[in-house]
Amino acid sequence: MNIKKVMVVGCGTMGSGIVQVCAQSGLQVVMTDVSQEMLDKALKTIAWSVGKLADKGKIADDKDTVMGRITASQDYAAGADADLVVEAVFESIEVKRAVFGKLEKVVSAQCLLASNTSAIPISAIGGGLEHPERVLGLHFFNPVPMLDAVEVIKGISTSEETMQAGVDFIRFLGKEPIRVDSDIAGFILNRCNMLLNMEAYRLVEQKVSTPKDIDTGFRLAFGRKMGPLETSDLVGLDVQLMAYTNVYDEEKDPRFYPPSILRRKVEAGHLGRKTGKGWYDYDKDGKRRTEPLPDDIADEERRLHEEVAEEIVSGDDEQLERYLSGDMPSAEELGAALKHEVRDCAEFPVLLGSTITGVGIDRLADYLCELGPSPDERPVTVRAGTPDGPETEVAADSKGDPLLYVFRT
Repeated sequence: MNIKKVMVVGCGTMGSGIVQVCAQSGLQVVMTDVSQEMLDKALKTIAWSVGKLADKGKIADDKDTVMGRITASQDYAAGADADLVVEAVFESIEVKRAVFGKLEKVVSAQCLLASNTSAIPISAIGGGLEHPERVLGLHFFNPVPMLDAVEVIKGISTSEETMQAGVDFIRFLGKEPIRVDSDIAGFILNRCNMLLNMEAYRLVEQKVSTPKDIDTGFRLAFGRKMGPLETSDLVGLDVQLMAYTNVYDEEKDPRFYPPSILRRKVEAGHLGRKTGKGWYDYDKDGKRRTEPLPDDIADEERRLHEEVAEEIVSGDDEQLERYLSGDMPSAEELGAALKHEVRDCAEFPVLLGSTITGVGIDRLADYLCELGPSPDERPVTVRAGTPDGPETEVAADSKGDPLLYVFRT
């Protein structure tokens, strides 16, 4: 089958990635979603990614040529003449069935219907359709432009002709098809990866290790580009929870029951990069913070705190005067910002503050003590006061750890 035009339904992280690789391969692509805002955001993201690849000479065409192959629409009718539809909506069988039911009424009888599901059996998705023989799974991996493996999954009704067309399509994209000839929940790679991921989450839950150390270990020891917690934040904790739940519901195997920490994070809205908080904290541009700031500091306040910290650390006397006059954030908040700003220092920097009363120097010290490589290497006293007034020595914070707190004068 000669595929020249593809429609992708859903323009989240996975959908937009699939759109990008199809357009980079010379195909015409219709990208659909229920939200125009999501479509606009996806186009912007794709344009940025394609531009980077074009600048580095990693794709054959320039950015404008690739982007010219993409049409964004909220109407499935825009892709009525597509040769292949790839569904990449939320990992819910009810949502996917509804999408396929609508698609079957719009596209031709020859059009192949594929799901990018990561765990739901293909037979369950296409079972109620008039032509289930043309339904298959095409499970891409995130980030789609970078990872070459794609599972090609055969449902119980999927024809061999459809499977071969799927394999040929994946090879046309320059990726490697992994055939899955038995329609099992989670397929091949995710069944293995889910168990690994959930064990990593449990190690964090049990405080055996931190997300950072686990991810670092995976990259260095196993040669992975991203660790399991980093990947989880990129994919979305809610997406993973739904996938794990789908496999558990299908098989009732306790190995696949999602850990409590994952369920609690999703309930709290800690979904990863898209919400600014998951296993790690992220700024508004999606850049990971090395050290998280307190949850109760709003986005605008975060920006102010970091700017103040940067200017004070660089020795801005005017900012110091404004801070001491009470126009800046509290010492507790500034301490958090300073901790973030100078996180790479081996020793404590000269720290500033005047609003100690009512804050508790031990609480402020708690933010700062983690800068020291170990308790033995931390300074030995805590001092508080004002630039023009006497200093008061404080023996230790509430944990008994000696710390240094001084002012720039």
